[in-house]
Amino acid sequence: MSITASRPNSLETGAAVSIVVVNYNGGGHLIRCLEGLARQSYPAFEVLAFDCASTDGSFEAAAACHDHDIRFRFQALGYNAGFAKANNIGAREAKGQWLLTLNPDAIPAPGWLQALLDGGVRHPDVGLFGCTQWRARDYETFGPCAAALMVDREGVLELGGFDESFFCYFDDVDFAFRWRLAGGRAMLIPVAEVAHVGGSGAAAGVGSAPVVRASHRRPILTVSAGSPTRATAAKRSHSRTAISARLQAG
Repeated sequence: MSITASRPNSLETGAAVSIVVVNYNGGGHLIRCLEGLARQSYPAFEVLAFDCASTDGSFEAAAACHDHDIRFRFQALGYNAGFAKANNIGAREAKGQWLLTLNPDAIPAPGWLQALLDGGVRHPDVGLFGCTQWRARDYETFGPCAAALMVDREGVLELGGFDESFFCYFDDVDFAFRWRLAGGRAMLIPVAEVAHVGGSGAAAGVGSAPVVRASHRRPILTVSAGSPTRATAAKRSHSRTAISARLQAG
């Protein structure tokens, strides 16, 4: 198959799936990664696990946990080949039509493989697919998308709310600029999930006149509104003090 040519339905033809995992001192993450693969709802796959001269015993421990499962193959390269080369070795040794790469610290959900294969069925003219990668712990972000966020209400009012001159879209980016300049922080909580279809605006439909007009102005407004100036420095300094003090007070 070429990069752009259509292919047969791999689920109907029974083509195998090969998953390459490259490890280097993966610690306990590697075992959890392989356990996640063992729990996949789609069971017809092979795993080629390569070790790049680890010294933490992670590879031996993982191999011992899965030595009873013939789908898992373990190969110690004896040297640190690097991620790219080890994956290329796996690609050459793999038997499946589909090749998947998976980091040892990436733990797949039970439906991960099935979802990717279903995507391959829906898009037979596509040969390269990705997936959503959630971090396993909370982490700081510049600012969340307003399609689904939680914010301290008094902080919103202190900053004057969302800038209505944006009409729709980029208003959350502008708000994040102002929140940050006022000393606020933002966190992303990976386990709080929403399925955002997109293209169904809360204020106006995609392609409507207000959205088309706003789309030409949003980037310029966002940059100009988010950039500090002498005229706004005093006001933002006051907001920064007020918001930080209230949030610290709980």
